[in-house]
Amino acid sequence: MGVDPKFLSEMTKAGKTEVNIIPHEDLLKLNVVNNGQKKAVWTIEAIDDGIYLKGERETYHGINKFLLLCLNGGVALYAIFDPEGREREIMKMGAISLLIDGTPVPIAAHLSDGPKLVNGWINAMFTLNGELLNVIQRAATVGVAFQYTYGAPIFLGFDDMEFSEGAKMPGFLRACTRK
Repeated sequence: MGVDPKFLSEMTKAGKTEVNIIPHEDLLKLNVVNNGQKKAVWTIEAIDDGIYLKGERETYHGINKFLLLCLNGGVALYAIFDPEGREREIMKMGAISLLIDGTPVPIAAHLSDGPKLVNGWINAMFTLNGELLNVIQRAATVGVAFQYTYGAPIFLGFDDMEFSEGAKMPGFLRACTRK
């Protein structure tokens, strides 16, 4: 079920007549409580034309995928998420942001493909420059937001995907930009 084995150690700290009450923050860290989101799983995978770094997470809103693809000596972001029946709305949304630690970074100008519906999921690809790659590399969490206007109080997409692969980015980027 994805619960950290340290949880069992915490539970055995109490004596037979005691109760060990674990704070909510610790229950989150131990993945006993997950607020409807499993931890992101990050992998480096290969395709015929190269490699990509993929983050994937299951949530009560569906699957979220954040892929960094090596393409023609550069890097692209490919975002995939469940539209939850709101695909027509998403297709009309022109304010698109990369979410870095919850802060929106506008990327609509970098859209190179999509958004489009593929097998029931929204797919969109963005070309990334060095500045955006640096921002992603330093991120603790990532996401993608589609809105009608920037600054709107709601969005469709996903946020707060833990980005544990930032330390691997320099090597990944070197592999991507080799000729």
